[in-house]
Amino acid sequence: MLAVSAVLSALGIVVMLLGTVISVLDLTMVAIASIFVFFAIIEMGKPYHYLIYVTTSVLSVLLLPDKLSALLYIVFGGIYPMLKRVLEKLPVVLSWVLKAVYFNAVLVGTVLGAKYLFGVDEEGLTLMLFIIGNVAFFMYDIAMTKLITYYLLGLRNKLRIEKYFKK
Repeated sequence: MLAVSAVLSALGIVVMLLGTVISVLDLTMVAIASIFVFFAIIEMGKPYHYLIYVTTSVLSVLLLPDKLSALLYIVFGGIYPMLKRVLEKLPVVLSWVLKAVYFNAVLVGTVLGAKYLFGVDEEGLTLMLFIIGNVAFFMYDIAMTKLITYYLLGLRNKLRIEKYFKK
């Protein structure tokens, strides 16, 4: 399991590195890298998904030329799969509200960091960023739910992967 964790962390770094090479894909690649944490939650359980998150976070800070991708993975992409797992055990409305609160807290932190650390001060863009960001977040959450469902109900049995990951 430790070797699989290392491979999944390495894949996460490679995916995010692609996002730094093609800068318009940085957010997309962070979202794709989060799939490896989802996989670990489903197949490997504790402590491996934590290990993948921490390892990928540290290595992304050390190795990626674009630290924004690393930061986005640390505060959102890597930790969100674990948060989603916990929140989806709650009633649906409460779950969505808490997910939205978390995402918007991360977004506020990002906007404030951009403003005070980098001097980016575009007030008109902030409202548009929150609108587009929330729409994109909800699309991401729904897409991840559908991907997980497809994996659990279809792909997992076809790959016969569960026999390799006994919890």
